[in-house]
Amino acid sequence: MEVELFVICDAATDTAGKINILGVFDTIITKEIPTTLPSLSYAIKIRFYKDDEKEHNFLLRVHSPEGKIIEPSFNGKFGFTMVEGEETGSLNLILNIFGLKFDTLGRYTAELLIDDIKVKTIPIIVKKQPPSTNGKS
Repeated sequence: MEVELFVICDAATDTAGKINILGVFDTIITKEIPTTLPSLSYAIKIRFYKDDEKEHNFLLRVHSPEGKIIEPSFNGKFGFTMVEGEETGSLNLILNIFGLKFDTLGRYTAELLIDDIKVKTIPIIVKKQPPSTNGKS
């Protein structure tokens, strides 16, 4: 099993097996802390092989710069059955989160675990918006 895609974006859909992604990002620039994102999506594509045919557990969570788990987390189950005559297949997961709150500036980490094994991580950087430089003092 391989994770071929794991991104954070503004929105994502799965239409007839194709992932449509809008606004991939890894940095959030904010005027104030704490800050809350009204919504975001995770787009994930997992490649399976014959040995992977079974039910799997997954967990997606975000850790703060201090290592604390930020809620909400996602957990669930998925299964995969190979198509007759095929050597491989794939599964798309689109996970939508509403109201993810960031309490501090710094590097957060989104991690994906499958069957209790960490398979992929991606950074989420939260930065303070620099002061305006529009010529006013």
